[in-house]
Amino acid sequence: MSEDHEVERTVAVGRAAIYSFLSRSLLFPTPETRETIRNQVVPVLEALSSTSAELDGLIAAAVCAHDVDLDELRNAHGRIFTHIENQDCPAHESAYSPGDVFRRADLMADVAAFYRAHGLQVGGSWRERVDHITTELDFMSFLGRKEAYAGEHLGGDEVEECRRTQIHFLRDHLGCWAGGFADRVQVVADHPYFVAIGSLLSSWIETDLAWFEVEPLSLRTEPQPLPPPDDHGCGADIGDTPVEVRR
Repeated sequence: MSEDHEVERTVAVGRAAIYSFLSRSLLFPTPETRETIRNQVVPVLEALSSTSAELDGLIAAAVCAHDVDLDELRNAHGRIFTHIENQDCPAHESAYSPGDVFRRADLMADVAAFYRAHGLQVGGSWRERVDHITTELDFMSFLGRKEAYAGEHLGGDEVEECRRTQIHFLRDHLGCWAGGFADRVQVVADHPYFVAIGSLLSSWIETDLAWFEVEPLSLRTEPQPLPPPDDHGCGADIGDTPVEVRR
């Protein structure tokens, strides 16, 4: 592997680790999730050195924020991400999309199509929707790992396909709303853990958009209420299918 390819692979692995860390940090805290973060993700993060001292500081602060009692963290998570979706800080992309349930269903179908195009299935232990912030972040982590593998084993065409998908997913979906969601987390959170994670997510999305030179199709920073149902009662909720990005 040439020196340039090794640098590209290192960047892809680092990006994947940051996305994985953010995704798992926003899941409901469990011993298994904590073990994965500490034993598999954090060692990669600690070996990273970006060109931004600010980003390095935010990563370090977010890693340190994990040193907290698990029950305390669960309680803090429950206050933000309630069983009934928190309208101050919804964690689903479709909640930030204007329009009726049909437009939101189309959005979720488009997100799911990205997953299927890379051989991923919805469903599994995470039990989150296709457009949940943790699922979309985990998809970007998967693509980073896939890009690194392709650079080492499959060649340039596969690398470019991975990069195109990341660009389009950031442009059409994650880059449109994750920054606004992250800012809202920092406002709503009453625990320093989520302030640290929200700060890192906000900075990281901006950094990754700049890395790929991507402009989001739109910036959606405010949750959008559904219009009232029509006379036929077509106002049922959508997308309660539990999902997980699975390999």
